[in-house]
Amino acid sequence: MTHQLWIATCVLCVPTWAAIAPTPGTQNVTMLFDQSDLVCDCSVESVQMTGSEGADNDGGRVLHDVATLRVNKSYKSVATVSSSFNLEFENDQLVSGERAIMFLRSIGSSIYVLADPFLGATPFTFLPVESSDAGLQKLESTLANVVHQTTRDDQINAMKLLQGFSSLSPATISRLVPLSSSADPEIAFAAHAVLIKTGEVAHVESLRTYLRGYSADSAPSSILSIGTELGEIRDERALSALEELSGSKLLSIRIGAMQALRSMKSPAYAEAFVRRLDDSDGYIRYLAVISLAETFGKYGDFAPTMYLFDRNPKFYIGLWKSWLAEEGNNTTPALGRK
Repeated sequence: MTHQLWIATCVLCVPTWAAIAPTPGTQNVTMLFDQSDLVCDCSVESVQMTGSEGADNDGGRVLHDVATLRVNKSYKSVATVSSSFNLEFENDQLVSGERAIMFLRSIGSSIYVLADPFLGATPFTFLPVESSDAGLQKLESTLANVVHQTTRDDQINAMKLLQGFSSLSPATISRLVPLSSSADPEIAFAAHAVLIKTGEVAHVESLRTYLRGYSADSAPSSILSIGTELGEIRDERALSALEELSGSKLLSIRIGAMQALRSMKSPAYAEAFVRRLDDSDGYIRYLAVISLAETFGKYGDFAPTMYLFDRNPKFYIGLWKSWLAEEGNNTTPALGRK
């Protein structure tokens, strides 16, 4: 697993049907919508614990149960669906009385399975009554309305789904902006993750401002997906904010900002990499070394693989510090002022 992928995945305490789950918010909801046979606001009326065995995608054996679902609102259906139908699922994925936005795949007449083991069912305590219209835009509208509800978990779950949309309407984005300054860090970071995915520099600046006033040494899990979205920023107008964020006390923010700066490959950004040569985290130090190598076109010992770097980080960091002391101010004047 690469370190870039590490930002987008985390080990969770999950049932036996999965050991590693994607970081919430990083999955492609638009693609899942297109691939699903049925997308609905559904309620679990009952669960029958059948304990029947079936094969999972890796050839292992899992236990399947059956839930009877009621459709409250259908956002997509490739065939006529009755008001109640059966869903086969693996142990512990659903409970009786639960209500969720579900992405389902048909496996027979009125029988479905979750289209994704992690994103297939996102629970909500309340979903607003919507018009009879369907489609991805209507699902977005529902989730945008949920964001304004007072139930904290519903707001967070709605934002995690919205983050997976390929694009969002200006109306949805305008509802998220006030939440990015929430006193509740889980709410604020979830909103920042969605907003930064838009690629707009203003939202990167907003994150910098928020973190300046954030005093805690740790952050809720929603910050992991912010690192992922930061790493995709390519707008050079965000340079100042990215440089500051590359020194954040929150590791996932540092990684995301460093990856964004690395992709730009300009000596003008080298100062941020130099500062991180002595970072407390080994991966950040490696990013600093390899980013300097790519920026100045110096390879060989100056651009080790991560395996080689991890075996002797002091050697490679020392190479760069020596070169920067001798050549850096001639290549990039800003470095000569270090």
